[in-house]
Amino acid sequence: MPGDTIRVVLADDHTVVRAGLRPVLGTAKDISVIGEASPGREALALVERLSPDVLITDLSMPEMDGTETTKAIVARKLPTKILVLTMHVEEEYLVPLMEAGANGYLVKSAADRELVAAVRAVAYGDTYVSHGASGVLIKGLRRKDPVQEERDRYESLTQRERDVLRFV
Repeated sequence: MPGDTIRVVLADDHTVVRAGLRPVLGTAKDISVIGEASPGREALALVERLSPDVLITDLSMPEMDGTETTKAIVARKLPTKILVLTMHVEEEYLVPLMEAGANGYLVKSAADRELVAAVRAVAYGDTYVSHGASGVLIKGLRRKDPVQEERDRYESLTQRERDVLRFV
């Protein structure tokens, strides 16, 4: 849980986007941008070095995209929360990011209205999904077959492994 100030790192490969996010975040007295990164690897290095409360990351970046960065932060058990800021609202992006461990998903077109609230929400342990993407997430979760993962694992077994499993 953050202290008095929520410490944020911005990661986007477009300088103009990062420059535009700073004043939006600057309207909140309890949020401070402590670093910026362009490629995903640089974002991961900054998160490891600065230990911000929140990483705001773009989905599409060179070297390491938002999904890979999210997975790396989660795998390293870093305490930083991850808010993905992207132009994509499609299920093919949203669901895998949330499954990878992202704490929030905000569509860039809503950033001027929702960014501060989204940063606060994820910083304090809530999940945030922008209004434009929440319907997509719900559809994706409803469509998931709860036993599909088990079926997939079973299908990947050799015939001999299946025989052994049946005997067990």
